[in-house]
Amino acid sequence: MQNIERHGLELSAFLHYTGFRLEELELVNGRIAAHKHIKMLRYSDQLFPKDLSAFFDLKTALAFLPDLAALLGNCRNLEAAIANFLSCKGIIGEIDRIRFTKTVKGFEIDYTDESGVGFSLSAFACFTLLISVIRHYLPANQFQLNVELTRPHFPAIASIEARIRSSLHFGRPRNRLTCITKGLTTPYPVYNDLLNSYARQRVETQLQDIRDDQTFSGRVEELLRKAFYSDDPGLDPESALQQVCRSFGVSRWTVLRRLKREGVLFKTLFSQIRFGEACRMLAQTTELREISACLGFASQSAFSRFFKNHSGSTPSHYREAKRTQHD
Repeated sequence: MQNIERHGLELSAFLHYTGFRLEELELVNGRIAAHKHIKMLRYSDQLFPKDLSAFFDLKTALAFLPDLAALLGNCRNLEAAIANFLSCKGIIGEIDRIRFTKTVKGFEIDYTDESGVGFSLSAFACFTLLISVIRHYLPANQFQLNVELTRPHFPAIASIEARIRSSLHFGRPRNRLTCITKGLTTPYPVYNDLLNSYARQRVETQLQDIRDDQTFSGRVEELLRKAFYSDDPGLDPESALQQVCRSFGVSRWTVLRRLKREGVLFKTLFSQIRFGEACRMLAQTTELREISACLGFASQSAFSRFFKNHSGSTPSHYREAKRTQHD
């Protein structure tokens, strides 16, 4: 909200577009529904923050997420800290996927934005927090960082690179943080096992509270995402609704009624997740015919119409734009 006002935009327009209420955003430990989060990302996609302190680092996280920051700042080693981040990131949000991979020279972290927003700042925000964790555990001379982002070039790039002490590369086919280091398992010299257990317990309690308070639409969305990323291709709206009914043990009328009570339409929710998966598959240069089949479309032309309605461009143009950015 502060960033939108700094760009001279009307806050009322932002609230109207996203469906947020001021009291909803000001709740301590409040949660943002995923569909509103996605609308927020779409609205502010191109608004690079006027104040870079808006991005998470451990110091910022300590103010807003003290238990998570305490856990990340007190682990046996860097590898344990990253593992804790991956298992507890639901406290920050759940519209993305993060994969950690060890390499011969260090490790890589791949970030996939599942919101369907082409160039959101979410990947960069995630990487800034992870970079601050790396810097917390390792001296500057013991690691080398490289960040790849799918989004276009940032303004004032030199000052940003100086802040995060890493080179940034834009228009790449994926969001990836690469760290060259031999210190992944180097023991943290002031590690405290008792405090680690205490912080971990508090974070897990908060995660359970979030799951208990999760809206019905959020539970349906989580189920649909898992269904799309399973090995069962061809998920169309009707089969997806039937799957939701079976999982919750209720009728389709009950599912639709409970979603409507929260201001969510099943078809809209399904389309958002389907579109995000389409963007991911196109970025990986999967064949259009294969994508159409995997996403449950009757034909390639039906998939093309769906994609153009959501993005304003055809799948082929979207893929070509991705390739051009990479080149």
